[in-house]
Amino acid sequence: RLILRLLRNNIIPIFVFDGKPPPEKEEILMERRLKKEFMHMKKEIYELIIKFKDFPIDVVTNLINMYIKKHNQLFKIDQEHIHDMKNKSVEEIREEIDKINRKIINIKSAHIQSAKELFRLFGISYIDTDCEAESMLAFMNKNNMIDACITEDMDILAGGGKIFLKNFSADKNIVDEYCLEGILETLELTHDEFIDLCILSGCDYTPKIGGMGSLSAYKLVKKYKKIENILPEIRTNGKYIVPENFNYQDARRLFHSTFDMQILKSVLPVKLREPNLKELLLFLDKTSLHVKYKH
Repeated sequence: RLILRLLRNNIIPIFVFDGKPPPEKEEILMERRLKKEFMHMKKEIYELIIKFKDFPIDVVTNLINMYIKKHNQLFKIDQEHIHDMKNKSVEEIREEIDKINRKIINIKSAHIQSAKELFRLFGISYIDTDCEAESMLAFMNKNNMIDACITEDMDILAGGGKIFLKNFSADKNIVDEYCLEGILETLELTHDEFIDLCILSGCDYTPKIGGMGSLSAYKLVKKYKKIENILPEIRTNGKYIVPENFNYQDARRLFHSTFDMQILKSVLPVKLREPNLKELLLFLDKTSLHVKYKH
């Protein structure tokens, strides 16, 4: 559906698959894994409440506490919330479980291979990269190899992507467009200053500075120009907490990533190849895609 939406608008797509994330991102990845684990736990606790709905509240609470102790004691759920959930109907609790299920996305290698097969049959190009997809997309856009980047990751702008399309939907012809040149002009910043603003505001490659928001970061960059000048000031005023492992130099390096042009020669210039319609229709017939998108 996404491909069809793009082609209807005379946009030829190229897809980029994520490679291995840099070591600097490990902390944020651990946070995401923990968040995902907690969603699974919340779902299973709701299922426990359904299973033991007719039992007294203290019994249910004890069962939930035993479950948390067994799985991960960092997970927190208060007594009032347990009581509220127990008072809901089974249908209402199942609705909550469905909401959690929609948030839990498990991408497996089979899904990736299936997507690649779809692209092949459609005549659509794709790249396997050994880094983060956004880094390569930003590099390609910065060097005029592609016209824009469709993603939900704002790092595209810090990486130098010129045109960033966000909130793209296969259902409608409306997107949010961010133009790096216009943003820099409006903020009256150079791109290097903008990168420092992004790092100070919080990015995937460094821990967050306690108490630092985007507006504070902007004011500091405008006044002191770069992080090297900012850190001595904020470390002494007591307003902000700078983590010991605030390695902004590595974050800068990652936002300035460059790539060997040889990697891109096989897919550039981006073009649409002749689709294999017969095999494509057979492939789509095995999916749950609505019939109106198949033919």
